[in-house]
Amino acid sequence: LPTSLRALNVSACRNLDGSDSFAHCSALEVLNCSRTTVVRFWAGGLPSSLRELDISYTMVMWNHVSLAHLRALRVLRATGSALGDATLASLRPSLEELHAVRCLLRAASFAHLPALRVLDVSECPIGDASLASLPPSLVEVVVQWFRSFSPRFHHSFSRVVFE
Repeated sequence: LPTSLRALNVSACRNLDGSDSFAHCSALEVLNCSRTTVVRFWAGGLPSSLRELDISYTMVMWNHVSLAHLRALRVLRATGSALGDATLASLRPSLEELHAVRCLLRAASFAHLPALRVLDVSECPIGDASLASLPPSLVEVVVQWFRSFSPRFHHSFSRVVFE
């Protein structure tokens, strides 16, 4: 792949595995590697230039996979993935959008994400402690199929979706 590549969609490519690297694509800003095993064991093969990353439906992902080296990351889509608390904790403070529907977040803390504006944690087993850690920068929170939350929770944001 050329180093000047800015966007790449390899969603559902079966020939990719956890050893594939896109690190040489130093201009890559948008990568959709959903439904692949690109981040199965590690994320070191992802270039630090990424602004948007889609790892949705990456069901086999070790909990210790770190995304800390993705300094430019602003949008993470991880719907239906094995995104867990440790990987969440590795995200940089500059993240603005997190779409983590049906993820493995249990004791998630969002306090380290002061730039977060949009959060979708529908069908995630998070509780009041996680909700208490939400940053004041949030303007939209989606918590569909959310079983228990504090009654005062929905008053804190300009847009909250409950279903």
